[in-house]
Amino acid sequence: NGTTGSSEITVTSCNLQHNNKVTAACIKDIVSQDPDYIVTLETSDAMYTRIREGIIDYVPVMQGEGRLGKLIYLWAHTRVSDNIDFSGVVPVGGQGDLFPVARVRIKNSQVTLLGVHLTAPDKKANLSAWSQSFTDLAEYTKKTNENLILAGDFNATMEHSGMRKLNKILKDAASGCRVRDSRTWPTDGYIFKKLLPWARIGIDHIMGYKSLTVARYVEYNVDGSDHKAICARIRISSE
Repeated sequence: NGTTGSSEITVTSCNLQHNNKVTAACIKDIVSQDPDYIVTLETSDAMYTRIREGIIDYVPVMQGEGRLGKLIYLWAHTRVSDNIDFSGVVPVGGQGDLFPVARVRIKNSQVTLLGVHLTAPDKKANLSAWSQSFTDLAEYTKKTNENLILAGDFNATMEHSGMRKLNKILKDAASGCRVRDSRTWPTDGYIFKKLLPWARIGIDHIMGYKSLTVARYVEYNVDGSDHKAICARIRISSE
């Protein structure tokens, strides 16, 4: 894939909403963009089992925890599953969050993929962990010498101070494709249900670092989830 002097990687991220029944339609939606790698968030054990049984062409790479214990999974398409050189977890936020990471080979380049699900600042008690998470991600990013992709639910828009600081180091995929009005949550209306029954804010992001260029970015609905999935095709230039 890709053009001369470059390679491409396609990443999909989706907060599946805890206790989603994970129907066949849900699984079809998750893989609809034919990504190389998938990040699923709020994936309970039961949801994981249903996905594992139904997502035939993908294999789980690494499991982590985020957002008060809700599970994060990294999945790889079988066509690229042999390209993984390392997987592990990164502690973030000081509340036991362990974000899964995989280091993958793409032609002559190495790319580190990190699944993200930050604690939401919906309660005063969570504000400290939420703020610390941005600091931890920024420090991790600065220490990473390879190409880096962060994908997941940051529970923040690009207007939040933590995201603004992170965006000085990383490139937001939506912005890179000139999507200026990202809206990924809540697709079920949530607190806006009576007045605004559609997604209003963009809190799900794919962000890239170093020699990465976004070639394509899409947001789309996933059956049973209150979040839209996001997918980015990212070009890695040869160094």
